[in-house]
Amino acid sequence: MSETRHKVSCSQVRSVLPQLFTMLSARFGRLLFCFLPVLISRAPGIVLPGSTRFRTAKWLLLSGSVASAVLMVSIFILYPEGSSILAFLLAPASLLALAGVVTWTGSSVESPRQIGDRIVGLTAGLACSFIWLFEIGFNNLVSPRVSTAAARSVVDNTSWALVALVMIVSAAVRAVRTGAIDSGVGVGFWSGISSGLAACLAGLLLVTAGMHYLLRDPLNVEEYTARASGADGPSLATYLAYQSFKGALLHLFVVGVGMGTILGCGGGAIGCLLAFLRDRIVRRRSTQGRAIR
Repeated sequence: MSETRHKVSCSQVRSVLPQLFTMLSARFGRLLFCFLPVLISRAPGIVLPGSTRFRTAKWLLLSGSVASAVLMVSIFILYPEGSSILAFLLAPASLLALAGVVTWTGSSVESPRQIGDRIVGLTAGLACSFIWLFEIGFNNLVSPRVSTAAARSVVDNTSWALVALVMIVSAAVRAVRTGAIDSGVGVGFWSGISSGLAACLAGLLLVTAGMHYLLRDPLNVEEYTARASGADGPSLATYLAYQSFKGALLHLFVVGVGMGTILGCGGGAIGCLLAFLRDRIVRRRSTQGRAIR
């Protein structure tokens, strides 16, 4: 009787979870759309050039880049049968190069507006980081009886939509305030690099410290059986390690920096258009007011 009740409760959770997550995500998106512009509009005003907050954010990014490079080397050491010398050299080097870019761009700020762009981008990146961490945790740490393929599809699609919304709205709001499209690009770049680095670090930690979560997942086992099982294929752990390794790099450079910059450019263009229309309306009202007088 207890086993029957347990099976019924699990099936009920699996059937209700996608609808519940969709409803909560929709409400979160509406709240985000309402309150994110307020947060973004106030963030640059409380952070001045050379402030402790900006330096702390820069050093966190640098620390995350170095930690990710170390974890990459650890994966090559733990799973040598699936590695190559070229990947062993290029992957950590790309993270160190990224750390150099963060150091150079973070120390070459010339105006308070640029400081504001980067603080807004890091603020948006923090929100995106929580979304990605929730997605990664749900897909890999939650029990497979709850984290089914259907539930993961809902979580994945909603997470992508929310991240894209945060990036493009934050870039547009910042561009409306400054009237410069490069503000939107800067916001997109910094939100992408910070959220992508958080997702990359989480993925690498999952391989080095949470491999047992990956091995217990029946969806991972099915994928391995279909793609890589065989006499000449790698072991299950090695296959999952380097699949997660690739996913972490894609999250950082493609989903993070690439998508963030593209959405920042689009949001900046939208913001500049809205700023132009706003200024035009203000000038028209001012002209009409003087004519009435």
